[in-house]
Amino acid sequence: MARIAKIGSSLIPLAGEGNRHRARGIIAAVLVIIFIRTPYARAAGLEPLYSGEAVTNMAIRTERDRNADPVGYYDINDTVQILDVEPEWLFVRQKKGDKVTEGFVLRHLVNVGKQLDPSALPYGAVQSRHIATVMYDAPLYDRPSTGSSTLMNLPEGARVAILSISNGWAKIAYFRQYGYVYMSHLTDLEPVQPDAAAKPGQLIAAFTTAYSTKEDQLNIGRMNNIKVACDYMQRQVMQPGETISFNGWLGPYSGMRGYMEAPILINGTTMPGYGGGTCQVSTTLYNALLSLRGMTVLLRRAHGPSGAAYVPHGVDAAVGNATLDLRFRNDYGFPIVFETYAGGGILSIAIYIIQ
Repeated sequence: MARIAKIGSSLIPLAGEGNRHRARGIIAAVLVIIFIRTPYARAAGLEPLYSGEAVTNMAIRTERDRNADPVGYYDINDTVQILDVEPEWLFVRQKKGDKVTEGFVLRHLVNVGKQLDPSALPYGAVQSRHIATVMYDAPLYDRPSTGSSTLMNLPEGARVAILSISNGWAKIAYFRQYGYVYMSHLTDLEPVQPDAAAKPGQLIAAFTTAYSTKEDQLNIGRMNNIKVACDYMQRQVMQPGETISFNGWLGPYSGMRGYMEAPILINGTTMPGYGGGTCQVSTTLYNALLSLRGMTVLLRRAHGPSGAAYVPHGVDAAVGNATLDLRFRNDYGFPIVFETYAGGGILSIAIYIIQ
């Protein structure tokens, strides 16, 4: 049966299940390893993507480790050339006279102000390559190895956005690092199509974040609020030229709307409030929007200097009042529809072109 989205009293067909999903338990035998530009080897040919300014005196490290040996130093207000962006670290190049130094600095120690490569996505954007369904409860490892530490167990049926696939492992975003799940634990693999070439019914963006499933009273409220917000967003359609306010769309965050009290984060301080957890939904949506050149973000504010820990530094989106809102506009010439998943510590948002 074809999936449908409702606009008013109209039902709009989306891509048919037969076209979107392969038989359960089967992953295509011809998975292509995706190579993307990364800083795992020194790459003298890379040109800077962004430039920023050091917010303090800081060391350039040889590795992504606060205790790694320094190979250079920035003074406060120095210009920082950024070659690549990771969840917690930046791969940078420093030029002082004839000396060129490459290494790693902590992401929160740099204010990024300029995009140098016009072909690059906005700073902090992460472009997922696929989305897939977890076949059964599966461990998410901190490295692509079954001998590494388990970060969490992905619940059966969860939809997860995949950043890349290599040697049978899928890499996904997990707080301020990456997690890895073996591809044999996933099914219904669906590619994210470049938005410029995508056709009706196809997936153009997806992003996943993880959250705690601890069974205390406030976290139970937070899990409820994530689910309620996702349910309100599910299968909602956005027309060409339309502008959406997240608060107006999914609020008010009250008991009458199904929301509960839960921790909310304001300027780095946590306090209880109705709708706590909805910021993770807006943040997950914001990260999906960042990868789309035809979606314009009109208003977005972080939670404070430290940001929200469930995403890389600098890409969270606080909501809750007139000044804390996520507002965005569809500048494509076609409508889009949002699909959500929330459960078992996984929150995913996918964006499709209407068929």
